[in-house]
Amino acid sequence: LYAAKAGYYSQGFSIINCSWGGVGYNMFEQELISMCADDYNALIFGAAGNENIEQAHYPSSYDDIISVTALGENNSWNHWATYHYTVDLASPGESIQSCVNNGNGYSSWSGTSMATPVAASVAGLMKSLYPSWNKDQIEMMIIATADPIIYEVNQEPYLEGKLGSGRVDALMGLTTPLF
Repeated sequence: LYAAKAGYYSQGFSIINCSWGGVGYNMFEQELISMCADDYNALIFGAAGNENIEQAHYPSSYDDIISVTALGENNSWNHWATYHYTVDLASPGESIQSCVNNGNGYSSWSGTSMATPVAASVAGLMKSLYPSWNKDQIEMMIIATADPIIYEVNQEPYLEGKLGSGRVDALMGLTTPLF
């Protein structure tokens, strides 16, 4: 709520990354997420989980959140990230360099918590290039321009439609006219 309000009162818009979660729906959490999205114009991304199971993961499975699962090299799902019909996008999430607080500066990490900020950053690029687009337009375009090649690479029948619309594609998201 703080992040949504801070973005709303400074820029009229915010992009929020939620890289935490687990199982269990909570109606109060859903109401808070919806309030951030509806009342404070927040575009919210959530990490889908790292459990290699078909299961709803929260907060990413709530309404008003773009749920992101992780891919490895060459669009491969690699059988460790959560998959589910509530997943909206896939994004690179293996061997991602991340800041660490141990004096060494960076370390390589894997997880949907690494994939989700990649997708959220594409939304930030879209908003910076098209400042007049609202959160619903950015959400629609980031999902609609995702590359469905992931289903050619990951052909297991149980994955169909459960890795989202495709791999987030920054170039397509930035160059495709609003429709």
